[in-house]
Amino acid sequence: MWVSRTLSKMKIGYFITHYPYEKHYTQYVCGGMETAASTLAAIMSERGHEISVFTTSIDNRDSVEKYENLTVYRYGANFKIAQANIALSLLWKPLEYKIDIVHTHGPTPPASIAALRYAKTKNKPLVVTYHGDAQANWGGVVRRISVLFYNTYLVHSILSHANSVIVPSKDFADNSKFLKVHRDKITVIPNGINIDEFQVSYSKEECRRQLGLRGESRIILFIGALSPTKSPDVILRAMPILKKSVPNIKLIFVGDGILKARLQKTSRELSVEEEVQFIDYVDNSMRKAMLYKSSDLFVLPSNQESFGIVILEAMASGLPVVASAVGGITNLVKDGQTGLLVPPYNSDILAKAIIKLLGNPELIQKLSEEGKKQVQNYSWSEIADKTEEIYQEVAG
Repeated sequence: MWVSRTLSKMKIGYFITHYPYEKHYTQYVCGGMETAASTLAAIMSERGHEISVFTTSIDNRDSVEKYENLTVYRYGANFKIAQANIALSLLWKPLEYKIDIVHTHGPTPPASIAALRYAKTKNKPLVVTYHGDAQANWGGVVRRISVLFYNTYLVHSILSHANSVIVPSKDFADNSKFLKVHRDKITVIPNGINIDEFQVSYSKEECRRQLGLRGESRIILFIGALSPTKSPDVILRAMPILKKSVPNIKLIFVGDGILKARLQKTSRELSVEEEVQFIDYVDNSMRKAMLYKSSDLFVLPSNQESFGIVILEAMASGLPVVASAVGGITNLVKDGQTGLLVPPYNSDILAKAIIKLLGNPELIQKLSEEGKKQVQNYSWSEIADKTEEIYQEVAG
């Protein structure tokens, strides 16, 4: 149970394009942003606030899920752009419900556009949690045009109208091309983690046995969307070097995305298909924690990252981290102290860092211990406190 505080209770509307179901569906993609939003919504509902979540459905049907102090309104999807469901009725059906504060998590439309429309129509305060800039340089033609249109005509309108903008890291706030003109309304509140979920009583060997992994393997773990911004191809192209230098090396990709088929083809072309395993998604928190504990190190080679919840998960699991020195990652990983940082897009340097780490048990131990200390700073209770203060402020 989350810690409760004595504050006035409010009706808060959360607008987010995808919101996790109780059961995971591979065709309805939810990542770090969605996990953060759903966790925050759960905490706020436990604190007595009345939470309404407005989101899309996995199919073309509307549905409602009711919990104590939390109701999820799902609107049927009309079509899909890349992995995002687009429900046009999200733009007007939430107007039927009364809320005091509008809070959108983006930048993925249509939810952020719907939030802006609600705030303007009902004259309600708007809080925007801006998780990252949408990139228009990848995906199909429809996605590229849609993102370009959104970035050109809508992002500044949403941020300009917002009473408060929450971003997950200072580095991202300083470097985002959209946030620079909105500094006066920005508050940095990081994403968080439930550390207890990653405490596994099984040994590393037992975790591997239960997951069907070879006991003698040196396992590199990647968890995240197989998308261009995460650069999974960078770690894959490092595998031929690692295969020559590290006996029994194994790379496990956990996630799905637009690059999956290409990655599978590349693994065959590089003759490392036997050393690479793809897992679509882990829908069980214990199984996910066991995957972390089964591994020898965690790699996140992103070329853009506003935060990186998976890094906190790895640290909570005692797993050393090798990650790109970009965005919010640099706020989580201190090179040589809580992990190793490498430049993005460079498979050779990434391979050298991994070889260095796997050959140095003392460094592994140091990074593991310091990472566990670092993760203690990201409790959800404190994050909810700070968000609640923003709600009280914008509510007047």
